[in-house]
Formats: sequence, structure tokens, C-alpha cells
Amino acid sequence: METRKLIITGTILFLIFAVLYLFYLAFISGRPVSPTKKEKITPIPIFLLSPTIVRPTASRKISISGVTVNDFFQVSQRQLVNGDAIITDTEKFQTVYFARGNYFLITVKKEPFEIARLEAEADFLRIIGVDQINACRLEVAVNTVQFADPELAGQAFPLSFCGI
Repeated sequence: METRKLIITGTILFLIFAVLYLFYLAFISGRPVSPTKKEKITPIPIFLLSPTIVRPTASRKISISGVTVNDFFQVSQRQLVNGDAIITDTEKFQTVYFARGNYFLITVKKEPFEIARLEAEADFLRIIGVDQINACRLEVAVNTVQFADPELAGQAFPLSFCGI
């Protein structure tokens, strides 16, 4: 019963639109359009400026979880609208800062896991400009993907130099 009502309603709507379209074709679109005066278009010179990225020589500092670190937003490869930042994205690893959770995620994308992990951690320390002790005060998780190491994928590890 419900299906029958839908079919009848759909058919009626289709017929109404078809009649309106035919009316439009017959009476409205057949009217001649009055010619308009053509205006001469004068080009305006536009000077395009290319943006200049300025990297400050003095490193700015920010505070994350009570630890003063280099402003990694200045050197991040990509900043997202929600405040997250892709700090590093290489063939071997990716380092991301999640603003909402105030934590870092280092994802190892290449095997062997331990070697790539050590490289990623060294790069992380270099970019944020802290020693290992202060890095351990930050919330940092290290993980890997299925294609890099199926046995370790889906697990989160602390930085290798931090105690549990």
C-alpha cells in the first residue's frame, strides 16, 4: 500500500515538472532576446606577488605539557586547521603533533623497526630541541604500520630511552 502511494506521487510530480518544462520551452524560451550594448573591457595590470617564507634565525619556544620546546610549527611540513601539525613525513617515519590531545605520535613506516625508530626519535629530539629527560616528560607514542612490521603493528610504545 505504501509503495503504491509513493509510485503515484512520483508519477504526478514527474508529470507536473514535464508540463512546466514544456510550458517554459513553448512560451518563455522562444522570446527573442534584446541585444545588449557591448562594452569594451579594459585590462587592469595585476602584479602577482609570490609569498616569501621567512624562517627566523632565533628559534622561538613554546610550552607543551610544561616542557619548553622549539616551536616545531615553524618547521612542520603541514599544519592542519584543527591545530595538528605533521612535523616530519619521510619514507621511514612520520611525526605528528595532535593539539587536542597535546601529544606526539611517531609512526615507523619502514623496516627494520628498531633502526627506523632510533632515527625517528633522534629527529624528534633535534626538532623540538630538548634532551632525553625532558622528552620523556612529554606524551609521545611510537607505533608502526602493518606493512612495516606486522607483529608490532597496532601497539603503542614509549620513546626507547624512557622508562615505563
